[in-house]
Amino acid sequence: MNLNINRNLFSHINTDSGSLSILSTITHQFNQPGHYEGIVMKGSIITRRFGIVVTEDGSGINENTETSTITSGKKGLSSTISSSLTQGTMYPKQILIDLKDTSPDQFVLATKGYAVFYVSAGLGGYAIEVHRFEKGNQIKVFDSSLLKDEDTLSVNIIRPGTYSITNTINNAKADLVVKYPELKKLQKNPQPVKVECSVQNQFNPDKVTLDPAQGLIFIFKTPSRIKIDLTKPEDRTPRIRKERILARREKEKGEKRFIRKYRLMPSGNPVQAPN
Repeated sequence: MNLNINRNLFSHINTDSGSLSILSTITHQFNQPGHYEGIVMKGSIITRRFGIVVTEDGSGINENTETSTITSGKKGLSSTISSSLTQGTMYPKQILIDLKDTSPDQFVLATKGYAVFYVSAGLGGYAIEVHRFEKGNQIKVFDSSLLKDEDTLSVNIIRPGTYSITNTINNAKADLVVKYPELKKLQKNPQPVKVECSVQNQFNPDKVTLDPAQGLIFIFKTPSRIKIDLTKPEDRTPRIRKERILARREKEKGEKRFIRKYRLMPSGNPVQAPN
């Protein structure tokens, strides 16, 4: 059997909602119909633009036409939606958008539907903004570095240890402990733990304990940017490796005892008894 292991799962330690990785996902709800443009950035470089048409009550925005052409971005990026935006058509309530992808896709979403922004592979470091076209202007409605009521942040943390959680907008703090995996103590199908960023500039709860890879979901009642930093790792020697080390030490001790005993034994020709 060939196993493909994503090493980034284990090398990635800290989390920043303004710099998404394979271990963090943001969901944004679109409550108003219209034309939107998404801009994906890695550092200061724009890596992708895409369009979203949010339909009203499941029907097409241009009800009198069979297709709708969407133009978005300063470069005049345009595409024709092949699936007709016709009245009465039911459109998806959720779309998945991979920030690592560089293709200029166009998406259709029902009003009050959700866009899920995620990173499929690599080291991450992606940020995203979404703007709505309104009367010739672009209005920013979403920014991954400033999460609001319509957003949720989902995080998975694998490495055991103690972490600090900080809302960099209001400096609220919380403590997180990821337990070391012990087979007899692990929960079966653990449910994600929800943490609220409250209007009182606090985390609720402000102390969280998780199993490795157990989900952590943040909901927002105040503008937030979440950073999770490892402060004290819990690194243990794996049981099998530990047993091998102990066995090797016992073997070395046995060899030393044998050598010491051998050195104490008399050497040379045996003494003959007198006649």
